[in-house]
Amino acid sequence: FTTWAIFAIYTVFENLGFLLSHDFIHDNFNHLLLPQHRKDKSLSSSDWYYVYSCRFWCLWNAIEVLKDLKNGVQFNLLCDLVLSYHWSTTTGALDKTSFAIIGFANSFTKFRRLLRQ
Repeated sequence: FTTWAIFAIYTVFENLGFLLSHDFIHDNFNHLLLPQHRKDKSLSSSDWYYVYSCRFWCLWNAIEVLKDLKNGVQFNLLCDLVLSYHWSTTTGALDKTSFAIIGFANSFTKFRRLLRQ
């Protein structure tokens, strides 16, 4: 139940970020933002919703990693955890090179797995 609730919250914030960034909703829609983020103009409302969604995605990835510890954690799940953590910070946690390497390795191994199916 917990992972589904986290996924649902993630989805709401992700979709709000999308709707705001594509002008489907006016940019002053900040009702779900924390008070300090409503006042902070360093990011737009849509950017804050994306940050929130990535924080919930990161939490979901962390829970999945903890579940998989007994069976061996999948490489892609670890990559997703690192990338979701990077996106859940306002300035990013990785430098461009590390981000590119992890993102490429994650995408390449997922693509290779799809080709083998």
